[in-house]
Amino acid sequence: MGMDIQWIEVDWESARKAYAKDDFPEPFTDALEEEEGWLLALENENEDEDLERLCSWNRWLEFNDGLMESARPVYDQLANGFPVLKDVGVIWSEDLAPQLPKDLPNDPEELLFAALAPERVKTVSASLANLDSPALGKLIDDAIESGAVEWFESGDEFLDFIKALQAAFERAASRSRGFVVWAG
Repeated sequence: MGMDIQWIEVDWESARKAYAKDDFPEPFTDALEEEEGWLLALENENEDEDLERLCSWNRWLEFNDGLMESARPVYDQLANGFPVLKDVGVIWSEDLAPQLPKDLPNDPEELLFAALAPERVKTVSASLANLDSPALGKLIDDAIESGAVEWFESGDEFLDFIKALQAAFERAASRSRGFVVWAG
């Protein structure tokens, strides 16, 4: 698709002001280039390689057959058993569209995928911390073995990614910051 996903940790009030200036995401990309302190590219925090997966188009948990027959049971189990995975963009809707929370209004160009206010970041952080990791790891292992998921080599590798994501949400929550996510 030729697009990347930008996951940016933000000071929420500064982000709201930048968003209100129109021409989203220009104020954000300009601030990233200037390395302004009110925002931080998530994958750059401690140069966490696990989080780099968030910045590719629908690849962090890609089903190899576009959610056709063989992947459908896996998708359903993930969506129903681990709904927080939709809140963080690890799985998308059935038609492969993002279904992340938006605590900001939609932009006219529809580039905004998610906007998580600090209160929501705390809730998502707690949900990620309370995941049934053994069950999730086994489900991913089974999905890999069946060929439904190809992007991860094992359930443990997937859980390492989830742990890195949970740590990022925990960091943002401790700083009372939010996240803004867009396609660019």
